[in-house]
Amino acid sequence: MRVKLCTACGAASASDSRFCAVCGSGLPSAANSDPLVGKIVGGSFVVQELIGVGGMGRVYRGEQNTLGRTVAIKVIHPHLHGDEHTVQRFYTEARASSRLNHPNSVSVIDFGRSDDGILYLVMEYLDGRDLAALMTEQGPLAIDRVIDFVSQTLEALAEAHELGIVHRDLKPENVLVVRSRFGNERVKVLDFGLATLMDGKTSVTRPGVVCGTPAYMSPEQARGEQVDARSDLYSVGAMLFEMLTDHPPYEAETPVKLLMKHVHDAIPDPRSVAPAREIPAPLAHVVMQALAKSPNERFQTATEMKRQLTDARRPSGVAARPDRPRVCVSCGASNDSSMRYCGSCGARLPGFSTGAGRRSMVPSTTPNSFVFVGRAIEMETIESWFHRAAQKALVGILEGEPGVGRTRLVTEMIERFESDGHPAALVGAHPSGVPVAYSMAIDLARRLLGLAANAKFVDITNAAQLGPLVVAGLEELDKPTGLRGIEGASRASAVGVALAWAARQALSRAPGKRLVIALDDLDWVDSLSRDAIARSALELVNEQVLYLAVGPLEVNESVTVERLTVTLLGDIEAHDMLDEPRVEEANPAFRVTPRVLAQLSAIREPLGSTFNRRGLRAADLAMARLERLDVPSRRFLQALAVVGRSAQLDLVKKVSGISDLAPVAELQARSLVTVDAGVIAFSDTFLAELVEAAIPAEARRLLHATALDALVERGAPSDVLAEHAALAAEGMRSMVFLERAGDIAMRRGDLHGAVRNYRRGVDLARKDALASGESMFDSARASFGRKLGEAMAALGDHLAADGILREILDMPEIDRATRGRIQLALARVARMRGRHEDATRQLVTCLELVSGSNPELEAQVQLEIGELRTMAGKWPQATNAFRRAIEILTPRDGDKSVLARAFARLAEGALVAGDSPACHAALLNAEREALRASSPAIAGRAWARVVAHPIAGMDPEEARTRAVALCSEAGDAEAFRQIMSHRPTQTAVSS
Repeated sequence: MRVKLCTACGAASASDSRFCAVCGSGLPSAANSDPLVGKIVGGSFVVQELIGVGGMGRVYRGEQNTLGRTVAIKVIHPHLHGDEHTVQRFYTEARASSRLNHPNSVSVIDFGRSDDGILYLVMEYLDGRDLAALMTEQGPLAIDRVIDFVSQTLEALAEAHELGIVHRDLKPENVLVVRSRFGNERVKVLDFGLATLMDGKTSVTRPGVVCGTPAYMSPEQARGEQVDARSDLYSVGAMLFEMLTDHPPYEAETPVKLLMKHVHDAIPDPRSVAPAREIPAPLAHVVMQALAKSPNERFQTATEMKRQLTDARRPSGVAARPDRPRVCVSCGASNDSSMRYCGSCGARLPGFSTGAGRRSMVPSTTPNSFVFVGRAIEMETIESWFHRAAQKALVGILEGEPGVGRTRLVTEMIERFESDGHPAALVGAHPSGVPVAYSMAIDLARRLLGLAANAKFVDITNAAQLGPLVVAGLEELDKPTGLRGIEGASRASAVGVALAWAARQALSRAPGKRLVIALDDLDWVDSLSRDAIARSALELVNEQVLYLAVGPLEVNESVTVERLTVTLLGDIEAHDMLDEPRVEEANPAFRVTPRVLAQLSAIREPLGSTFNRRGLRAADLAMARLERLDVPSRRFLQALAVVGRSAQLDLVKKVSGISDLAPVAELQARSLVTVDAGVIAFSDTFLAELVEAAIPAEARRLLHATALDALVERGAPSDVLAEHAALAAEGMRSMVFLERAGDIAMRRGDLHGAVRNYRRGVDLARKDALASGESMFDSARASFGRKLGEAMAALGDHLAADGILREILDMPEIDRATRGRIQLALARVARMRGRHEDATRQLVTCLELVSGSNPELEAQVQLEIGELRTMAGKWPQATNAFRRAIEILTPRDGDKSVLARAFARLAEGALVAGDSPACHAALLNAEREALRASSPAIAGRAWARVVAHPIAGMDPEEARTRAVALCSEAGDAEAFRQIMSHRPTQTAVSS
């Protein structure tokens, strides 16, 4: 996929466009542009501009288009793709770098190979100067500044070494200094291209091969020996020597001679090399100890070296830190002297200030903390909807780009309506951020009924006199099972009936008032909840109800639907929102989202100072906020982002591995989270997405693996477990969770959820099969592929289903039974597409594979043969096939639901033939087997056909009574509605 990016405004246009669709500027021609510019890699990263070229590849500025975040994209030179050593080195660098999760290490957030073979690495975007450039342009650097740079470098190395990663090529060019929006300088250690794990298992270098930069290589590295973390500390010592003296510790005419000096020459004293610098003796001793020839004589850890370096800066006689414990003035708990916040209550401890120019509390960035401005037209529109809802239910859908303030608008309106005594319910997506079955519907029902957050509906169904469909709907919310016996069918319609009943209960408690139901974040909500809520709107079409939907909601055409696009804020509105003085002359072209303004407020950067800048990005501004976090707070926030938008504090503590509450206090102080009744939540759900996306890839995978273990213990929903399993990528274990969640979703009739989990299973199995070569992953891929094809066919995407199934069928490793099931699925898809000849061929081949060896599958093939013949109008032949399926299953007491379906279809054949005795007998058999299979919907729908098309000899009242009873028991609201639409009649209709 290619697009052209406008150099004037940055907007994307089609690759064949000559002018920008947004600003009208001329677009770069293909002849003059880099072939990768405009290309999308990794699914969501748009390549925008070439910013550097190196020995292994090119580096581009890009954008993560799902979040609007600026990133750097490193692409390996195409001519190196054929070099196995280079490719292996690339993956080693990517895996090693993406484990690093420290503010002083560059974050690698994604890596891989694109569909057209491009090897890419996506990193956080950094705009700074490396130490080599700083020494050249500004040297000699102030000693305090040097110590600060080296200390930050050592912090990054401490984490890397703890993970077992040795850099092996530390040099000034690989240490970038970035100046933040707040003016402070932050070091970023780059390029783990020669990194190796200490156990040597993933090293890409061969024993005896010397790799690195000679001016900074340790003696053991120069000799081609095995290196460990202490080799990196030698390189840091060499860098520190150079920054202090403006000369490297050793110089020679050739690289070989230089390496020999590292091995044999005496350690130089930096005070002798640069006497004018007046290097303190403790600092010189740190340098010389780091440059010791023997690793045993150097600092043994980066933390030890940093501590000595810090002490070297401190005047003599000043202790590194008080050794007395800090007592909390709030709760009296005793805390370690190094802690800034109480581990018991989270209060700030005495003796720690917030630093010059920094407030302990900053303005909250939650939407409700700002003045509500610029929405007069939108509010008038919603008010008009509200008044129209007095005559008939109305669904109002709010549209607009992310961050434009739709949620805030809905919240404001809900508060206004409630202040006038109107009942209202505001519900959103599942706190995990995963589409969990019926999560929004459950929340909505509880709010409408005034129940507690964890209440079950079984007490209501037992205590109240309710209709059977309301009971079925409430039971489905307690324990979703779907419409059993009807493949891929849900009970969402029954849930919709139950929601409508709950809405009427809310209206009954407020006579003469209107009900407002606000649905936030529908893009993140499960399809079952959306279906149920849409059905409730149809049930309430003549009631005084207003639905406000933030996101897509498809409802029946009988329901009135209105749409409103929420626009960006202008210049004056933006200044008003931030409570800043208005500019004398407003810029009519300036437009901004409230989300951007919220981030500007959080970093205390006035809009006036950024007013003339183009392309303000909420994601980049938010990342500037996150850079200020200390390491524990950063890790805690990342754990929360992995778990969801909100979660129990104890769960986040377990996933993060941080037991005290100091990070929570820090995050609250910076208005990144809120805490209430043991639940911690992001102040803005946008931050949850951003923080998770910014976690280095391998570190993110490990966090998801930890979250999976913790959530299994807590009995989390299968959809949530599958999400973490997919992102943890733990081979067969992950696939077990994905398949289980897919199967559960399929039984519930959650076809979108089934497709999501099966597709992830296919991708994971394919990846593991390629990596390991083990046949079990091929078998898993075949199983997932078949189920994915069946789910997509049930969704109506027959073309995609056909392609997936044929791809799996071409795999040579699958067994006869699996091949038979795939061909049966292909036959069903072909029938649905009207390709009867193709379907017949698939069924014949399938019969040859399973006849006599797999009765259950053979019976299903016969059922499909019958379905194919009914579509051709050949009912006698179809009836024979249905009888054959019954003959196969009856002696073996086989699958009851398949047997019930066969009897139901046999009854329909008799109905068409006008054979009432045969029809009645088959219906009774279908009912018997359906009840044995706990699938009353099969028999209910079979009896319903007689209600719709009565024949001589059949009692229409019996058919109606049985159909109503069975469909009610099943919770089959659609069939129930159709039955009730047919009035009882004594007129017999013969086929």
